[in-house]
Amino acid sequence: MKKTLLYLGYVGFENLGDEVCFAAFLQWAKRLEPLVDIRCCDLRNPRPIARIHSETPLGGVMLGGGSLLQGTTFVKPALEAVNLGVPLFMFGTGIDYMTEAYARLLADDAQPDVPPQMFDGKELRLDALSAIVSGCRSAGVRGPLTERFLNLIGGGGKASVIGDPGMIYEPEEDASMLRDYPISERRFAAVNWGGTFNSLFGCNEQRTMMGVVDGIRGLILRGYKILIYAMWPNDLAPCRSLWQAVGCPDDCMLVRRVYPIDAICTMLKHASFSVGFKLHAGVLSANAGTPFLSLAYRSKCLDFALSVGSLAYCISTGSVSIPQAILGFESGLRDGARAVKEQYLSRRAAFKQRYDELLAAVTEAVSESENRLADD
Repeated sequence: MKKTLLYLGYVGFENLGDEVCFAAFLQWAKRLEPLVDIRCCDLRNPRPIARIHSETPLGGVMLGGGSLLQGTTFVKPALEAVNLGVPLFMFGTGIDYMTEAYARLLADDAQPDVPPQMFDGKELRLDALSAIVSGCRSAGVRGPLTERFLNLIGGGGKASVIGDPGMIYEPEEDASMLRDYPISERRFAAVNWGGTFNSLFGCNEQRTMMGVVDGIRGLILRGYKILIYAMWPNDLAPCRSLWQAVGCPDDCMLVRRVYPIDAICTMLKHASFSVGFKLHAGVLSANAGTPFLSLAYRSKCLDFALSVGSLAYCISTGSVSIPQAILGFESGLRDGARAVKEQYLSRRAAFKQRYDELLAAVTEAVSESENRLADD
């Protein structure tokens, strides 16, 4: 009997960051089609792993891309899979909501205290996370912050960086966004913006936005066209607010809807560089080989930037120097853009190899379960 591989993650909520993680998983999992059927968990109607397993034998459970390790939404079913003896894997999973100070300590490879300082009232179940990582067949995580923390709390050294799934996504050419918002022959920079209800480093979204406004105006003075875009429908209104505050409609365009992943990837490929607020705006920029400056609003942004060697290109949203960071980033790229692109492409190739290793681990686990059934 063909087994099922169950994907745990945020799917179907129109957030392109989560959707590209799932899309990358589906591309990756095509090579498993002879062995397993792919199934995605239904967050709107959650069911215990034991019940799913009794109805449809599970060859494995995949804890997907995104920041899934805080709270209980995904920790609970992952721990249940471990306790049932169902093979568990991580597909570039991450942790978010560490305070900036704590995340910086981890970035420096220090040994901070546990439990960590968490941001915005979020919680980590340390005992559950330790059991999950220890019980994983392969604990491939998004970045070094997640890796170091999980191994610090007793993961047995099993957590290892395989990169954000968005880095291995293979986009198709989709020029619809560029056709709808034509950029002149002049250079252009893509700027992603959004809202967090002040759940960001610095806790002052308005002040951060005005720093971005000043940075955009400085880029326009340097001869750039600007394209402001969203990664989630809820971010369209904040993007409009940013565009209105810039007040330069001839040189700054507002993208008025959320485009498909491939259209955004194609646009980013043609940009000189990008400024990203939401995490996967930076991920897709790196995927395209386009240098990005991260407006690091939570620890997940530092986690990813560290994974691709661009922590220096992160400016905290709590900083008062955002305009200077944006303009300094642009200045540095005049001679350094090629090196940044080559670095991204090198990391992408390394991540693909690690995801191939994950594929081999899943194949082995599913084959083992089939052999056990045959013996029974």
